[in-house]
Amino acid sequence: MVKNAVKQIAMALLSLAIIFYIVLQLMLSVGSTVEVENAVYHEANAVVEVEAYLFRDEIVLSADSAGTKCYLADDGEKVTADTEVCVTYTEADDATVQEQIKALRTRIEILEQSGVDNGYSISDHKIIEGNISDLLLDFGKDLAYGSYEGMGKVITDLLIQENRRYALTQTVSNYGMQINACKTEIAYLESTLTGEKTVTKAGTAGYYYSSADGYEDIFTTDALSLLTPDSFESLISSSPDVGLMNGSAGKIVTSPYWYLVCKTTRQELGSYSSGADYRIVFPYSSDVECGMTLTKVITQTDSDDILLVFKTKTMPEGMTYSRKQTVDIITGNYAGLKITASAVRVLDGIRGVYVLDGNEVVFKKVRILYEDGGSYICALPDDSDKCHISQSELSLYDLVIVSGTDIYVGKVLK
Repeated sequence: MVKNAVKQIAMALLSLAIIFYIVLQLMLSVGSTVEVENAVYHEANAVVEVEAYLFRDEIVLSADSAGTKCYLADDGEKVTADTEVCVTYTEADDATVQEQIKALRTRIEILEQSGVDNGYSISDHKIIEGNISDLLLDFGKDLAYGSYEGMGKVITDLLIQENRRYALTQTVSNYGMQINACKTEIAYLESTLTGEKTVTKAGTAGYYYSSADGYEDIFTTDALSLLTPDSFESLISSSPDVGLMNGSAGKIVTSPYWYLVCKTTRQELGSYSSGADYRIVFPYSSDVECGMTLTKVITQTDSDDILLVFKTKTMPEGMTYSRKQTVDIITGNYAGLKITASAVRVLDGIRGVYVLDGNEVVFKKVRILYEDGGSYICALPDDSDKCHISQSELSLYDLVIVSGTDIYVGKVLK
């Protein structure tokens, strides 16, 4: 058995030696071993991740009495002055009943939107299936980022689409019987309310939110108008007003305009242009993207810190208006030819790459637009025609030499 084992080991070593010899001969016959790749068209966003703080005009609504709160308006709902937004019940059971009534009213709204007697046909089944698939993907994103406001909206839309699918497959035109049953139950529940209640109304028109974070009197537009890098540090280190948080029946955002403030440095200021529009992505709101304008750049002579103030009146659905947010600012979009960064060389003071023209090595100039990780986005030789082939500049699908030894212009690879 020992002899057989020794024999097997010897045969294995001999096989490895033969393979090594063959590979060596192939390398010698071909010449230099090189790694190549095609220059491909690619678009990339220049993204800067920053911590930003939200400023807007907000009025906290005080709860006039203690008890169990029941919110009559949804977060982000536009309300007029004197709209009833919250009811505080002395009896917890009454609050529970009111929540049931609110849920039934929401169900009625969903059922009213779920009917298929308003232009839908059985041929729309595939469209509805596609809508459901898209909504399930959105729900997964919201769940991953903890965007519970966004999840609620997605769940409502899913219910509507599921109801429409059921109605189409069962040839039901609407949900009139179910709607009437909900209305009957609401009437019964309302007759059981017996305790004391205090109604809170919106004192002014605006957008209602059911909770206060205690920073409503700190991150204001008045504070924004006097902001400096030093005062900004003072603001972001402030503690929330617990009294505002605990004693509120929600708040009214009085203007659709809101602001994001973030910090950068003088060295990075060149990436921004005052008055320009930027796309800002909110990762913790399921990657909601919002267009914002850089309205103000705040500097201070004795500080290297720069404050950027972005403004918008867009209020995206599913947005989480947390006071402090990590956001991605898209500072530019670059389109061109993508190549590995290590492929770029400098020859006679000219930056370029070695390219295989047939089996001959040539050198082509490159103009780097943007560094994307370990790659470069390089300019096209002709912006009007991305397929234009240049003899002197890097072109689409050129076979670029990424690495290799003894590479020079005119070398012929066998």
